Amino acid sequence: MSDNFPLITYQLTDRLMRLIRREGHSSVERLADEPQALSEGVPRVFFVDSGSARAASTNNGLEPLNPFATLAQAIGAALADRGDVIVLAAGHAESPTGAIAVNKSGITIVGIGNGRNRPSFTPAGAVDILNVTSANVKIHNLNFVAPTAAATAYINVDAADVEVSDCEFECDADTTDVITITANGDRAFVHDCLWRITANGPTSGVVIEAAGTDGVRLKNLRSHGGSVANAWDNGFIYSTSAHTGCMVEDIYNDFGPTVIFTGAATGLIKDVWPGEISETASGYQLRPGACNLVGGPAEGYRINRATADINTAAAVDLLTVAGGRILLKALLAEVTTVLSAGTTPDLKFQSNPTIGTTTDLCATLNVASDEQGSLYSITGAPATALVRGESGSVALMSASPGGVVIPIGAIEAINDEDITGSIKIALWVKQVDPGARWVWT
Repeated sequence: MSDNFPLITYQLTDRLMRLIRREGHSSVERLADEPQALSEGVPRVFFVDSGSARAASTNNGLEPLNPFATLAQAIGAALADRGDVIVLAAGHAESPTGAIAVNKSGITIVGIGNGRNRPSFTPAGAVDILNVTSANVKIHNLNFVAPTAAATAYINVDAADVEVSDCEFECDADTTDVITITANGDRAFVHDCLWRITANGPTSGVVIEAAGTDGVRLKNLRSHGGSVANAWDNGFIYSTSAHTGCMVEDIYNDFGPTVIFTGAATGLIKDVWPGEISETASGYQLRPGACNLVGGPAEGYRINRATADINTAAAVDLLTVAGGRILLKALLAEVTTVLSAGTTPDLKFQSNPTIGTTTDLCATLNVASDEQGSLYSITGAPATALVRGESGSVALMSASPGGVVIPIGAIEAINDEDITGSIKIALWVKQVDPGARWVWT
């Protein structure tokens, strides 16, 4: 037995033998000794091990002691829609300069080993390293080493119902996009994977490329760069298209943009960290498109509004609420440019519903000549004045720690005088009604 193929591979073979018996095949022992005698309809297990002295393209790959040398050789031997399994040995390694065509539908590619002992692929060409063009393919437990050339993708999903799981992707300055999902990649499922970034340069971890893509599922994905310099250029999860029906859940990214959907993508986004949404593109960590945004941090998703002059003697829209009610967990404002004196410039925040009467979120506060760094917040009690903390600290929602329900409409700032100066605002919000969302005005 090869040291690189543990007991699990023989368990796979045993499962095949059980399948043969269930299908009524005779002479099971002969079939076990002569795998080539299996009927075309019975799934086969192919073995790949670059570390074996007996690995060769001329083998049939059906025995661990006579494996194929490359993944491409095993794919070539597999049959579509038969349920074939390709087992890559622990320590197997390839550095492909050209694309590996994964063009047999229904096959499973599984790596044996743990940690860095898993089968590894080092992208060494400006191509899609694994180019999946057939449906119902599963790729499991592989390690993709940092590339030596700018590959266009580590894995390109160009077929429906493809699953990628428990893989690790090392990214450096030569990394562009890691997993790309085309218009043909309906219902792609990427889960339980890890990205490690060691240098500035990577563009995106997962890219949904086309508006025609439907039902993509992304779950339990982790990205670790360790510094701002190593942040993704576009986003860990990124799309400019109005793809439909996606499910994005349990996503973690330590630095930079996390989920960025610049088009009107639809679907569900749940539990993304960090959950900051900024008005300026450079500040985004989460941009949900038209997706339903639920879950998230206990304190709510943070929405950052760019610094602006909100003291104009008229109501200034801060955020539009659409599709249902939201829960305002906190509001924090900071003076970024000193405010002029005026006469009695009284500032407050209010909820202006689409249906119904405008309601104060706080009473007014005179903000004349407030210095840069002054902080404002609301207590959650409408009759209590806006709270000021001058270049120090300020309490958030002290009278209503559970938050304030905001109906469909707009959250506004209003000052009864037009004075100069600028203020930036952060709001923490959660969804109350299914389908509730917030958009910039």
